[in-house]
Amino acid sequence: MSYNGLHQRVFKELKLLTLCSISSQIGPPEVALTTDEKSISVVLTAPEKWKRNPEDFPVSMQQIYSNLKYNVSVLNTKSNRTWSQCVTNHTLVLTWLEPNTLYCIHVESFVPGPPRRAQPSEKQCARTLKDQSSEFKAKIIFWYVLPVSVTVFLFSVMGYSIYRYIHVGKEKHPENL
Repeated sequence: MSYNGLHQRVFKELKLLTLCSISSQIGPPEVALTTDEKSISVVLTAPEKWKRNPEDFPVSMQQIYSNLKYNVSVLNTKSNRTWSQCVTNHTLVLTWLEPNTLYCIHVESFVPGPPRRAQPSEKQCARTLKDQSSEFKAKIIFWYVLPVSVTVFLFSVMGYSIYRYIHVGKEKHPENL
């Protein structure tokens, strides 16, 4: 191969690589959130391939890149703690979350291999539901257990006081008087 032929081949490869990277820019994934008491379900939809013509049939990036993955970042707004998880399927269930807490979720698609530009999703926030069982436990403790315990304690103190008054409080007079 001549020197000129080598330059042409390299130029064609660079041109192809540039065109592929522009046409394969990864858009933001769609994110749907469902909340529970201590969990949030995240359902992800792969972004669509960029269409040159609006009438073209939409093609999912999942069909183009079978190894498409998602980087899910979760922010606990109460403790200001952030963590990330890599997801390969379309669903993620975040469990053992604090009840009645606001969590903000941010997702970015990526394909392992050469770097491709990816647009992140919009930050979505969801609040976990109030924990009904803890409210029920507090109600039982403060409305039933605590009053019964205080009543039993007061009756015990009164009973002990009456017992001391009747049996222990009697003094014996000296016999020599």
